[in-house]
This record gives sequence, C-alpha cells and structure tokens, in this order.
Amino acid sequence: YDYMKSKSFAAAGLCAWVANICIYHDVFLEVEPKRVKLAEAEAKLQEADAKLQEVNARVRGLQERCAALQQQLSDATDEKNTLVEKAERTAKRLNLAERLVNGLKD
Repeated sequence: YDYMKSKSFAAAGLCAWVANICIYHDVFLEVEPKRVKLAEAEAKLQEADAKLQEVNARVRGLQERCAALQQQLSDATDEKNTLVEKAERTAKRLNLAERLVNGLKD
C-alpha cells in the first residue's frame, strides 16, 4: 500500500480495496458454513421446543388428573371413616339395646 501510494494515490486506494475484498472473501468462506450450521441448529431448536410444549401440556393434563384422583381418594377416605364411625356407634347402640332387652327379660 505504501509503495503504491508513493507512485499513485488512486492505485494505492485500488490496492487497498482489492486487499480488503480478499480479506472479506476469506472471512466469508469461514463464516458461511457457520451460518448454515446455525440455521440448522435453530430449526432443531424450534422442533425441540414444539415437542417440549407438547410434553409439558401432557404433563399438565396428567397432573390435573392426578389432583382430581387425589381429591376423589380423600373424599372416599373421609366417607369411609364417617361410615366406620357410624357403624361403631350403631354397634354400641345395638349392644346396649341387647343388654337392655336381656336385662328386662330376666
């Protein structure tokens, strides 16, 4: 560049332009495959995100179903405990009634 500048300023500018175009070409050759790989990776990422959203939606559905089943279990357990208590009270009353009847019979 300096040698050409001493001969002709326009030729020096032209030489600098050619040198910069060569550098750009080298950089482009290095960067373009990386751009292609980036585009491929982004496409794969979008596919993975779509699958992840499907899986998350399914998990949410299963969690809601699990919560409903847990609630049903809790309700059924409460009802069972209530019925067991009622059965015990009824058995006690029956025992007391039998004792009363036997006591009156004698």
